[in-house]
Amino acid sequence: MMYVLEPPIYCTINRCEPGAMKRFSVHGLWPADVRGKSLNNCPGPSTDEDKKVDTMLDMDKTLEADLGVIWPNLEYGGINRNFWKYQWEKHGLCSVQSLSLMD
Repeated sequence: MMYVLEPPIYCTINRCEPGAMKRFSVHGLWPADVRGKSLNNCPGPSTDEDKKVDTMLDMDKTLEADLGVIWPNLEYGGINRNFWKYQWEKHGLCSVQSLSLMD
């Protein structure tokens, strides 16, 4: 499932960074079950998951820059990496488990 945000609407409800984007942005690509229900908070080894995200982004600065454009953290004072780590731990772990079941 792909979720998008329209920053002007989001920022009327939430406190956003000054000059937050004025166009749609990706909020997340989330795994879903066969009924289309979004999967989140799956049990799994999350202790080192934030380090994996850091390692991947440190190895590919272009990826980090591109994600900053299409998948920014709009919240005031928000840090992109922290937002991405949160999304990975909430939804990404579910996608890893779903993919392993398909192997």
